[in-house]
Amino acid sequence: MAKSSKERQQEYRDRQLRNETAKRLDLWISSQAYSALERLTSHCKTTKRDVIERLVIILDTDVCATSKLEESQSDAYFNQRELHGNENGL
Repeated sequence: MAKSSKERQQEYRDRQLRNETAKRLDLWISSQAYSALERLTSHCKTTKRDVIERLVIILDTDVCATSKLEESQSDAYFNQRELHGNENGL
């Protein structure tokens, strides 16, 4: 017997929970950001997940390369002990 959509989705979620290299992200974003995300996925012929992951990694690399963090700031940034900079960190 074929599996229902609900059963396939549940199996997918269960596999993702067992996969310790991925984390679930559930959030609301502005309409402007969503439209830009849609354009990027279409233009790059990829998924929303891939676009978001690539952008986050690019921004993180940029912050690390240009911030010239002192050792204590670098430790805090990488260990997530405290926030530095403005509220958004951008």
